Formats: sequence, structure tokens, C-alpha cells
Amino acid sequence: MFGKKKVKRPFWVWIISAFYLLSGFLTLLSLWQIQSGLVPVKPGELGDLKRTSLIWSLGGIIPILNLAGAVSLFLLKKSAFYIFMALLALSLSNALWQVLTTDWFQEIGGQGSIGAMIGYGLAIVICYYIYRLKQRGVLT
Repeated sequence: MFGKKKVKRPFWVWIISAFYLLSGFLTLLSLWQIQSGLVPVKPGELGDLKRTSLIWSLGGIIPILNLAGAVSLFLLKKSAFYIFMALLALSLSNALWQVLTTDWFQEIGGQGSIGAMIGYGLAIVICYYIYRLKQRGVLT
């Protein structure tokens, strides 16, 4: 009746939200399984895992931001833009840290590094898309 007009949720908001929700949930589940011992990991592998993922995705901050960003985007909140920008900055910082402190490129190989670059490119495109939603007033 009165108040704001209901905005139809864009198709890509559904896709992006679902992907980031699933990604965040699965990453937290994996961290929990490893920490609880449900997934047996050899001590050497555990050391490598911790070393190459910057204390397992910044101690869970990145996957929690995935969940928060997915929910805020799905609810069409302006905070989604800021969460996704923080997520991009932390992810890029994590990658830079790995490149500087490990032999990351050799560990993941040429195809892996190309895949990582594509992933960061998609993250930048997603941030731009969310920025455009914010500019158009879709996000409140």
C-alpha cells in the first residue's frame, strides 16, 4: 500500500548470492571438519595448508564475509557493496601474501594461476555490478 515500491530482485543477484552463500558455508564447514579432526590431515599437510591459506582464510573472516555479503545482496542492502569490496581487498591481500611468502605459482601451476586470475577478475566484475545496483538505487 504505502511506503516503498517492491523492487524485483535481479536474476544475477540470485546467482551471486547463491554462489557466495554456498562458498562461505562450504569453506566454514571444511575448516570445522579439519579443526575437529573429522577429516584426517597429516601434520606436514596441515602445516602446508595453514601456510598457503594465510591462517586458513584469515581465520574464517573471508568465508564469514561471503555469507554476510550473500545475505546483504539478496536483501538488496547497500552494505553489500562495502562487504564485497572488503572481501575483494582481503582476498587480494591474501593472494599477495601467498605470492610474497611462498612459492605459490609453482605450487598451483600455470593453469591454477590462470584460474585464480579469472576468479579475481570475476570478483572485480561482481563488485562493479553491485556498485551499479547501488548507483541505480536498487540497493537500499
